[in-house]
Amino acid sequence: MKIQPLAAAQIPRDLLLLADPSWAQVTAYLSTGQCYGYQQNGQVVGVVVLTTFKTGVWEVKNIAVAPRLSTSRHC
Repeated sequence: MKIQPLAAAQIPRDLLLLADPSWAQVTAYLSTGQCYGYQQNGQVVGVVVLTTFKTGVWEVKNIAVAPRLSTSRHC
């Protein structure tokens, strides 16, 4: 299990919408950012979207964990 970049087809819309209910906003920062996912048993259960704020500085635009794991200590 590790965090890896996600291809467009792998990006879990439902998780991203947990942290930001505006799909228009999500697609806007996905177009300039990179989405990374954490997989468990072949399913993406956590995501983070990062954009470049300035050279060498990244900004977290979205971060979410599947609700069933959000209280788990070992996601």
